[in-house]
Amino acid sequence: MATKTEADTSEYFVPKKPLGAIKRGNKAQISITLDPELLARLTDYAEEMGISRPAVVAIAVSEYLNKRK
Repeated sequence: MATKTEADTSEYFVPKKPLGAIKRGNKAQISITLDPELLARLTDYAEEMGISRPAVVAIAVSEYLNKRK
């Protein structure tokens, strides 16, 4: 049985959301690129707080956006 090549299957892949975001329920997952020093600081802060790095980023973004109102 022949397998489909990437060209054969590409017509079936139509992104329904912006690239870089994965929709899951009411939340979206994004990818970010950080300077290694900033990532180390983020990791240290998350460990101090006892929460995950994504949680720290989500809190920081929420606080920043709330201040802009």
